[in-house]
Amino acid sequence: MPIDITLDHEHRLLRATWHGRITAPDLAEHWARLFTEEALALGRSLVDLRRADLAFTGMELSAVLQSVVAPQLTGRRWAAALLVATPTQYGQARQFEAYAEEVSRTQIFHDEAAALAWLLAQPLPGQGPGGGGRA
Repeated sequence: MPIDITLDHEHRLLRATWHGRITAPDLAEHWARLFTEEALALGRSLVDLRRADLAFTGMELSAVLQSVVAPQLTGRRWAAALLVATPTQYGQARQFEAYAEEVSRTQIFHDEAAALAWLLAQPLPGQGPGGGGRA
């Protein structure tokens, strides 16, 4: 699997580093195994796409989000900071941001320190107003 996952207990977030070619089936497999109770309790993720070749269409991304991600995150609070390096990655990250709007507060960054600072400012599950999605 070209996606490595680490639970960062110090910062109370999930780190996902994507590398190599990532296809729609890779996405589905990654997200299906990602949402354990432990990960869901963290409620936020730092996703590093900078070394990834995102080889899926917007339609494929939308389908995986609707079939795998939305059932896991609906009614929960989740925040995702996406790290990108190229214009293509930025465009695909924007697609994610638009398609996942109902289940995730998402921001896109080129700088890891800025991404981490934003993510750490996001409320943890059970803190602050509301449930999942954008606030």
